[in-house]
Amino acid sequence: MSLHPTSPVRRAAGPVGPGRLVRAVGRVVPGVRRSGEQIADFGSYWHQRNETAILGSSPLWVALGDSLAQGIGATSVEHGYVARLAGQHPGLDVVNFSKSGAKIADVIVDQLSLVGLLPRSPAFVTCSVGSNDLLRGVNVRASARAVRLLINNLPDNAVMATVPDRGSLAAKTLNRAIRSACDERQLPVADVARSLDSWKGRLANDGMHPNDQGHQLWLDAFLPLTRLPLAPPKTSNLEAPS
Repeated sequence: MSLHPTSPVRRAAGPVGPGRLVRAVGRVVPGVRRSGEQIADFGSYWHQRNETAILGSSPLWVALGDSLAQGIGATSVEHGYVARLAGQHPGLDVVNFSKSGAKIADVIVDQLSLVGLLPRSPAFVTCSVGSNDLLRGVNVRASARAVRLLINNLPDNAVMATVPDRGSLAAKTLNRAIRSACDERQLPVADVARSLDSWKGRLANDGMHPNDQGHQLWLDAFLPLTRLPLAPPKTSNLEAPS
């Protein structure tokens, strides 16, 4: 059994490949080339796992975000923070709508809209995004407005992460917006930024993503905040023909 080919969840949540920058740099930097391979492989893994979860009967939790939620940088997809967090919630099935390269606006437009199409209301939603918004030609005020809009539209059972901000005034500004908006919504914050005292021993070979030890920080930040009462399930007309 699989999702109908025209299902909006299946079409929108399909895997993606590495972007042009990753492909170009990957030709000369082995660590970046490895990340490009992971983007394709991990995306396919989550696409298949999402279908199984959606068509199952267990309570769901939804992961939103960018390459961090995909697990990029870890030695395997199972060592990424989302897969490891899923291992701490054996009674739940994870649906990972994250996309490598996603920015805040992508989560609002392409990922968050899928949550309401699921056949069962998620027990909780996790979100980690924002670092890609701080690359090249950053407009910090626009990014802060975007993250406030995102947080204002997250479900009441969502947990939002901060972004690493060591040495970055732009990231610190974005994190202030994240904490403030979550405080107004009374949403818990997985404050990775305050836990990340150094990247030493926590950075993958591409120099951009966390390795296994780095992903552990996100796991440690999210885990105590996701031990929540399960949200009541709901039914849906999502097509699932055999």
